[in-house]
Amino acid sequence: MKRGWKCGWWLAGVLLLGACGRQAPAPVNALPASHPPLDDGAAATPALPPETVLARAGDVVITVADADAARALMPAGDRLEIAASAAAVDDFVRSLVDQRLMAAAARRAGMAQDLPAGSADEQRRELARRWLDAELDHAPMPSAADVEAYYTSHRGEFTEPARVRASRVVAHDEAGARRARSELARGAPVEEARRQAGPGAQAGELWLQDVPGAIPLEADAVKLMPGGVGEVGAVAGGFAVLRVEEQRPARVRPFDEVREGIRIRLADEARQLAADAARKRLRGDVAVVLEPAAMTSYAAQLGRGG
Repeated sequence: MKRGWKCGWWLAGVLLLGACGRQAPAPVNALPASHPPLDDGAAATPALPPETVLARAGDVVITVADADAARALMPAGDRLEIAASAAAVDDFVRSLVDQRLMAAAARRAGMAQDLPAGSADEQRRELARRWLDAELDHAPMPSAADVEAYYTSHRGEFTEPARVRASRVVAHDEAGARRARSELARGAPVEEARRQAGPGAQAGELWLQDVPGAIPLEADAVKLMPGGVGEVGAVAGGFAVLRVEEQRPARVRPFDEVREGIRIRLADEARQLAADAARKRLRGDVAVVLEPAAMTSYAAQLGRGG
Protein backbone atom coordinates (compact mmCIF):
# COMPACT_ATOMS: atom_id res chain seq x y z
CA MET A 1 0.00 0.00 0.00
CA LYS A 2 1.36 3.29 -0.95
CA ARG A 3 1.94 5.78 1.85
CA GLY A 4 0.87 9.40 1.55
CA TRP A 5 3.45 12.13 0.94
CA LYS A 6 3.15 13.42 4.49
CA CYS A 7 4.33 10.13 5.97
CA GLY A 8 6.81 9.56 3.16
CA TRP A 9 8.74 12.81 3.56
CA TRP A 10 9.07 13.42 7.24
CA LEU A 11 9.51 9.76 8.05
CA ALA A 12 11.09 8.25 4.95
CA GLY A 13 12.47 11.28 3.17
CA VAL A 14 14.08 12.98 6.13
CA LEU A 15 15.00 9.86 8.06
CA LEU A 16 15.76 7.92 4.89
CA LEU A 17 13.77 4.86 5.86
CA GLY A 18 10.23 3.55 5.38
CA ALA A 19 9.17 3.92 9.00
CA CYS A 20 5.47 3.72 8.22
CA GLY A 21 5.72 0.53 6.24
CA ARG A 22 9.12 -0.67 7.51
CA GLN A 23 10.32 -0.92 3.92
CA ALA A 24 13.51 0.13 2.19
CA PRO A 25 13.41 3.37 0.15
CA ALA A 26 11.92 3.04 -3.30
CA PRO A 27 14.19 2.90 -6.37
CA VAL A 28 15.27 6.20 -7.86
CA ASN A 29 12.49 7.57 -10.02
CA ALA A 30 13.10 8.72 -13.58
CA LEU A 31 12.95 12.46 -14.15
CA PRO A 32 11.18 14.21 -17.03
CA ALA A 33 13.54 14.88 -19.94
CA SER A 34 12.87 18.62 -19.65
CA HIS A 35 13.92 18.84 -15.98
CA PRO A 36 17.47 19.99 -15.20
CA PRO A 37 19.64 17.25 -13.66
CA LEU A 38 19.28 17.37 -9.89
CA ASP A 39 23.02 16.97 -9.45
CA ASP A 40 23.99 19.62 -12.01
CA GLY A 41 25.69 22.41 -10.12
CA ALA A 42 25.30 24.87 -12.98
CA ALA A 43 21.51 24.48 -12.91
CA ALA A 44 21.45 25.48 -9.24
CA THR A 45 23.20 28.86 -9.59
CA PRO A 46 22.87 31.41 -8.13
CA ALA A 47 22.65 29.43 -4.88
CA LEU A 48 21.94 30.70 -1.38
CA PRO A 49 24.94 30.63 0.97
CA PRO A 50 25.01 27.34 2.93
CA GLU A 51 24.76 29.13 6.26
CA THR A 52 21.48 30.86 5.30
CA VAL A 53 18.87 30.13 7.97
CA LEU A 54 15.61 28.64 6.66
CA ALA A 55 13.79 27.85 9.90
CA ARG A 56 14.03 28.13 13.68
CA ALA A 57 12.22 26.31 16.49
CA GLY A 58 13.54 27.14 19.93
CA ASP A 59 17.19 26.05 19.93
CA VAL A 60 16.83 24.24 16.59
CA VAL A 61 18.14 26.05 13.51
CA ILE A 62 17.84 24.66 9.97
CA THR A 63 20.16 26.08 7.33
CA VAL A 64 20.45 25.64 3.58
CA ALA A 65 23.35 23.28 4.21
CA ASP A 66 21.14 21.11 6.43
CA ALA A 67 18.39 20.96 3.82
CA ASP A 68 20.80 20.22 0.98
CA ALA A 69 22.44 17.41 2.96
CA ALA A 70 19.07 15.77 3.60
CA ARG A 71 17.97 16.11 -0.03
CA ALA A 72 21.23 14.65 -1.31
CA LEU A 73 20.42 11.33 0.36
CA MET A 74 16.85 11.11 -0.95
CA PRO A 75 15.68 9.33 -4.14
CA ALA A 76 15.60 11.63 -7.14
CA GLY A 77 11.84 11.29 -7.47
CA ASP A 78 11.31 12.53 -3.91
CA ARG A 79 13.64 15.46 -4.51
CA LEU A 80 11.66 16.37 -7.60
CA GLU A 81 8.40 16.22 -5.64
CA ILE A 82 9.79 18.53 -2.98
CA ALA A 83 10.90 21.01 -5.63
CA ALA A 84 7.43 21.08 -7.22
CA SER A 85 6.04 23.89 -5.07
CA ALA A 86 6.84 26.35 -2.29
CA ALA A 87 4.36 24.55 -0.02
CA ALA A 88 6.22 21.27 -0.53
CA VAL A 89 9.51 22.96 0.37
CA ASP A 90 7.90 24.40 3.52
CA ASP A 91 6.75 20.94 4.60
CA PHE A 92 10.17 19.48 3.90
CA VAL A 93 12.01 22.09 5.99
CA ARG A 94 9.53 21.66 8.85
CA SER A 95 10.22 17.94 8.73
CA LEU A 96 13.92 18.65 9.27
CA VAL A 97 12.99 20.41 12.49
CA ASP A 98 11.08 17.29 13.54
CA GLN A 99 14.16 15.17 12.83
CA ARG A 100 16.30 17.32 15.12
CA LEU A 101 13.70 17.14 17.88
CA MET A 102 13.40 13.36 17.56
CA ALA A 103 17.15 12.91 17.74
CA ALA A 104 17.30 15.02 20.89
CA ALA A 105 14.44 13.01 22.41
CA ALA A 106 16.29 9.79 21.60
CA ARG A 107 19.39 10.98 23.48
CA ARG A 108 17.28 11.89 26.50
CA ALA A 109 15.71 8.43 26.39
CA GLY A 110 19.13 6.72 26.42
CA MET A 111 18.98 5.50 22.83
CA ALA A 112 22.44 6.77 21.86
CA GLN A 113 24.30 3.59 22.79
CA ASP A 114 26.20 1.76 20.06
CA LEU A 115 25.67 4.41 17.42
CA PRO A 116 27.41 3.40 14.19
CA ALA A 117 30.37 5.47 13.09
CA GLY A 118 29.48 8.35 10.83
CA SER A 119 29.01 12.08 10.54
CA ALA A 120 26.96 14.09 13.01
CA ASP A 121 24.14 14.22 10.44
CA GLU A 122 24.19 10.45 9.97
CA GLN A 123 24.11 9.84 13.70
CA ARG A 124 21.27 12.31 14.14
CA ARG A 125 19.25 10.48 11.48
CA GLU A 126 19.93 7.17 13.22
CA LEU A 127 18.83 8.56 16.59
CA ALA A 128 15.66 9.96 15.06
CA ARG A 129 14.97 6.59 13.44
CA ARG A 130 15.39 4.78 16.77
CA TRP A 131 13.09 7.16 18.60
CA LEU A 132 10.42 7.02 15.91
CA ASP A 133 10.56 3.22 15.72
CA ALA A 134 9.95 3.08 19.47
CA GLU A 135 6.99 5.45 19.16
CA LEU A 136 5.42 3.53 16.28
CA ASP A 137 5.86 0.24 18.11
CA HIS A 138 3.25 1.53 20.57
CA ALA A 139 0.74 2.46 17.88
CA PRO A 140 -2.48 0.45 18.40
CA MET A 141 -2.83 -2.08 15.61
CA PRO A 142 -6.25 -2.98 14.17
CA SER A 143 -8.02 -5.98 15.64
CA ALA A 144 -9.81 -8.63 13.61
CA ALA A 145 -13.08 -6.93 14.59
CA ASP A 146 -11.77 -3.58 13.28
CA VAL A 147 -10.89 -5.15 9.94
CA GLU A 148 -14.28 -6.80 9.57
CA ALA A 149 -16.10 -3.61 10.59
CA TYR A 150 -14.22 -1.65 7.91
CA TYR A 151 -15.23 -4.21 5.28
CA THR A 152 -18.86 -4.07 6.33
CA SER A 153 -19.05 -0.27 6.24
CA HIS A 154 -17.04 0.19 3.00
CA ARG A 155 -18.38 -2.57 0.79
CA GLY A 156 -18.53 -0.18 -2.15
CA GLU A 157 -14.72 -0.05 -2.19
CA PHE A 158 -14.60 -3.77 -2.84
CA THR A 159 -17.12 -3.95 -5.67
CA GLU A 160 -15.68 -5.04 -9.00
CA PRO A 161 -17.61 -3.80 -12.05
CA ALA A 162 -18.83 -6.18 -14.73
CA ARG A 163 -16.13 -7.01 -17.25
CA VAL A 164 -15.57 -9.02 -20.40
CA ARG A 165 -12.58 -10.62 -22.08
CA ALA A 166 -12.55 -9.63 -25.73
CA SER A 167 -10.54 -10.34 -28.86
CA ARG A 168 -9.64 -7.25 -30.86
CA VAL A 169 -8.44 -6.78 -34.40
CA VAL A 170 -7.08 -3.43 -35.58
CA ALA A 171 -6.77 -2.85 -39.33
CA HIS A 172 -5.27 0.08 -41.20
CA ASP A 173 -8.49 0.79 -43.08
CA GLU A 174 -12.21 0.36 -42.50
CA ALA A 175 -12.59 -2.24 -45.26
CA GLY A 176 -10.00 -4.46 -43.60
CA ALA A 177 -11.73 -4.14 -40.24
CA ARG A 178 -15.05 -5.14 -41.84
CA ARG A 179 -13.46 -8.25 -43.32
CA ALA A 180 -12.12 -9.09 -39.87
CA ARG A 181 -15.58 -8.55 -38.40
CA SER A 182 -17.07 -11.05 -40.81
CA GLU A 183 -14.49 -13.63 -39.77
CA LEU A 184 -15.06 -13.02 -36.07
CA ALA A 185 -18.84 -13.19 -36.53
CA ARG A 186 -18.63 -16.65 -38.09
CA GLY A 187 -16.49 -17.84 -35.17
CA ALA A 188 -13.10 -17.87 -36.87
CA PRO A 189 -9.96 -17.71 -34.70
CA VAL A 190 -8.78 -14.18 -34.07
CA GLU A 191 -5.54 -14.87 -35.94
CA GLU A 192 -7.50 -15.74 -39.08
CA ALA A 193 -9.48 -12.51 -38.70
CA ARG A 194 -6.23 -10.60 -38.42
CA ARG A 195 -4.91 -12.11 -41.66
CA GLN A 196 -8.12 -11.18 -43.46
CA ALA A 197 -7.81 -7.60 -42.19
CA GLY A 198 -4.80 -7.04 -44.43
CA PRO A 199 -1.09 -6.22 -44.12
CA GLY A 200 0.00 -4.67 -40.85
CA ALA A 201 -3.21 -5.59 -38.98
CA GLN A 202 -2.82 -6.42 -35.29
CA ALA A 203 -4.78 -8.68 -32.98
CA GLY A 204 -4.88 -9.51 -29.30
CA GLU A 205 -7.01 -9.90 -26.19
CA LEU A 206 -7.95 -7.44 -23.46
CA TRP A 207 -10.24 -7.15 -20.45
CA LEU A 208 -12.86 -4.40 -20.56
CA GLN A 209 -14.81 -3.05 -17.59
CA ASP A 210 -18.18 -1.39 -17.35
CA VAL A 211 -16.89 1.93 -16.07
CA PRO A 212 -17.75 5.58 -16.81
CA GLY A 213 -15.64 7.23 -19.50
CA ALA A 214 -14.98 4.14 -21.62
CA ILE A 215 -14.74 4.79 -25.36
CA PRO A 216 -17.95 3.83 -27.24
CA LEU A 217 -16.37 0.84 -28.96
CA GLU A 218 -15.43 -0.71 -25.61
CA ALA A 219 -18.56 0.43 -23.75
CA ASP A 220 -20.70 -1.35 -26.36
CA ALA A 221 -18.59 -4.51 -26.16
CA VAL A 222 -19.16 -4.81 -22.40
CA LYS A 223 -22.90 -5.16 -23.10
CA LEU A 224 -22.44 -8.11 -25.50
CA MET A 225 -22.87 -11.75 -24.61
CA PRO A 226 -19.98 -14.18 -25.25
CA GLY A 227 -19.62 -14.67 -29.00
CA GLY A 228 -21.10 -11.27 -29.73
CA VAL A 229 -19.24 -9.04 -32.20
CA GLY A 230 -19.31 -5.26 -32.01
CA GLU A 231 -19.45 -2.75 -34.83
CA VAL A 232 -16.32 -1.43 -36.52
CA GLY A 233 -15.03 1.77 -34.95
CA ALA A 234 -12.21 4.23 -35.54
CA VAL A 235 -9.29 4.04 -33.10
CA ALA A 236 -5.75 5.36 -32.95
CA GLY A 237 -3.86 3.64 -35.75
CA GLY A 238 -6.86 2.55 -37.83
CA PHE A 239 -10.18 0.76 -37.33
CA ALA A 240 -11.00 -1.88 -34.71
CA VAL A 241 -13.56 -4.59 -34.07
CA LEU A 242 -14.14 -6.58 -30.87
CA ARG A 243 -15.58 -10.02 -30.13
CA VAL A 244 -16.51 -10.95 -26.56
CA GLU A 245 -14.99 -14.26 -25.47
CA GLU A 246 -15.92 -14.32 -21.77
CA GLN A 247 -18.24 -12.36 -19.51
CA ARG A 248 -17.92 -11.83 -15.75
CA PRO A 249 -20.68 -10.05 -13.82
CA ALA A 250 -20.10 -7.37 -11.22
CA ARG A 251 -19.30 -8.75 -7.79
CA VAL A 252 -18.35 -7.74 -4.28
CA ARG A 253 -14.98 -9.26 -3.41
CA PRO A 254 -15.36 -11.65 -0.47
CA PHE A 255 -13.92 -10.66 2.88
CA ASP A 256 -11.20 -13.32 2.82
CA GLU A 257 -9.81 -11.83 -0.42
CA VAL A 258 -9.39 -8.34 1.00
CA ARG A 259 -8.83 -9.01 4.71
CA GLU A 260 -5.04 -8.54 4.58
CA GLY A 261 -5.22 -5.40 2.46
CA ILE A 262 -7.65 -3.82 4.92
CA ARG A 263 -5.42 -4.77 7.85
CA ILE A 264 -2.41 -3.13 6.19
CA ARG A 265 -4.40 0.01 5.41
CA LEU A 266 -5.68 0.38 8.96
CA ALA A 267 -2.22 -0.34 10.40
CA ASP A 268 -0.69 2.35 8.19
CA GLU A 269 -3.33 4.82 9.30
CA ALA A 270 -2.62 3.98 12.94
CA ARG A 271 1.11 4.56 12.42
CA GLN A 272 0.41 7.86 10.69
CA LEU A 273 -1.72 9.01 13.61
CA ALA A 274 0.99 7.93 16.05
CA ALA A 275 3.62 9.78 14.04
CA ASP A 276 1.50 12.96 13.95
CA ALA A 277 0.92 12.76 17.70
CA ALA A 278 4.64 12.23 18.34
CA ARG A 279 5.54 15.25 16.25
CA LYS A 280 2.97 17.42 18.00
CA ARG A 281 4.19 16.29 21.41
CA LEU A 282 7.83 16.96 20.56
CA ARG A 283 7.15 20.44 19.32
CA GLY A 284 5.04 21.27 22.35
CA ASP A 285 4.56 25.02 22.56
CA VAL A 286 7.61 25.77 20.42
CA ALA A 287 6.54 27.24 17.09
CA VAL A 288 8.42 26.49 13.89
CA VAL A 289 9.30 29.85 12.36
CA LEU A 290 10.22 29.87 8.68
CA GLU A 291 12.34 32.72 7.32
CA PRO A 292 10.10 34.04 4.48
CA ALA A 293 12.75 35.59 2.23
CA ALA A 294 15.15 32.68 2.54
CA MET A 295 12.39 30.10 2.01
CA THR A 296 11.15 31.90 -1.10
CA SER A 297 14.65 31.99 -2.57
CA TYR A 298 15.32 28.37 -1.64
CA ALA A 299 12.05 27.19 -3.23
CA ALA A 300 12.92 29.09 -6.39
CA GLN A 301 16.41 27.55 -6.38
CA LEU A 302 14.98 24.04 -6.11
CA GLY A 303 12.42 24.82 -8.79
CA ARG A 304 15.28 25.60 -11.18
CA GLY A 305 16.82 22.22 -10.42
CA GLY A 306 19.23 23.46 -7.76
